[in-house]
Amino acid sequence: EIETAQEFEPGKQVAAQSGCLACHSFESNGNDGPGPDLTTIGAELPATAIARSLEVGPGIMPSYADLEPEKFDDLIAFLSSLQ
Repeated sequence: EIETAQEFEPGKQVAAQSGCLACHSFESNGNDGPGPDLTTIGAELPATAIARSLEVGPGIMPSYADLEPEKFDDLIAFLSSLQ
């Protein structure tokens, strides 16, 4: 299981419950595609770009714009923490 600071646990749970692992990997968790590996996504993209991807759902990725605002923010915080 990916190690994360306690403050990012809610977002990690959102990622697990929202189906992210079906198309993405986080360290040794999840699947190798069709989406990119997200293990270091926070080092690669600013939070605003991560949020935009979650809203738009690029390519075949679904949009997560309908998530409750708190869950959406938790997910962005978690993904942004991945270095």
